[in-house]
Amino acid sequence: MKKFLILFLCLGVGIALASQTGANLPWESPLDSVVDSITGPVAFGISLLAIVGVGAGLIFGGEISGFIKTVAYVVLAIAVVVGGASIMKMFSGAGMMI
Repeated sequence: MKKFLILFLCLGVGIALASQTGANLPWESPLDSVVDSITGPVAFGISLLAIVGVGAGLIFGGEISGFIKTVAYVVLAIAVVVGGASIMKMFSGAGMMI
């Protein structure tokens, strides 16, 4: 039992120390700029307009072909994800993981 406890503590310390390393990787800065771009106020406004526009198109569109309807659903899903990320950043001060 003591061997497992010592092993668990050693592995736990290794994980805790490893969590502090790996900062300032070369791809973090471009990814941070992408996250800032899709969670900003302009992205929130565009997503809100897209939700309203696609919703109106689906409601009042009448006979829309299957391909156009699929594209509208994809645009609606992207708009909801971007809008949700912006709303979470607004309320919590941090963004969602996308």
